[in-house]
Amino acid sequence: EMRSILNGINKGINKVNKEKDQMKTERTNLEDRKAKDTQSEWQEIRCQDYKNNLRSIWDTIKGPNIHLIGITEENQDVEQLFEEIMMENFPNLVKEMDIKPQEAQRIPKIRDPKRPTPRHIIIKMPKVKYKERILKAAREKQLVTYKGAPIRLAADFSKETMQDRRAWHKIFKVMKTQDLQPRILYPAKLSFRV
Repeated sequence: EMRSILNGINKGINKVNKEKDQMKTERTNLEDRKAKDTQSEWQEIRCQDYKNNLRSIWDTIKGPNIHLIGITEENQDVEQLFEEIMMENFPNLVKEMDIKPQEAQRIPKIRDPKRPTPRHIIIKMPKVKYKERILKAAREKQLVTYKGAPIRLAADFSKETMQDRRAWHKIFKVMKTQDLQPRILYPAKLSFRV
């Protein structure tokens, strides 16, 4: 009788030990899974940081660039074309500063090469402050033209920054209807006044 009681106790102890081992295994599995999740979260954070750093580098490289949009295709030197636009729209600015572009080129058609739209022009200025003064004058004038046709002057940003800015567009419109005076700060942060 005593043996049957001891056997029952041993079976109970063995059962408890098996459950204890199973719980330890499950616990280590959970800890491993948690460590992997934490590691993958850190990898995502690092990846996002790398993307932001890359965007920042590209924006720095493109810092002195001006993007000209809406100029018809002609067999004319692009740098000379830019000087004509400046003389036509900002003669006082041309007299104040020696505005000679460092480099100018038409960008290739990205979407549809058969489409008859004119290619954009990228003008690289020697200094960022020249670009800022030109863009400020263009904002103040509001309508920049070339041979009577309206054109646009814009800052040249990286592709990622432009995508982020476009993502704010719908929110921007809603905020304008609420009279919150929204604006997009460099490179793609939304700011507003209440």
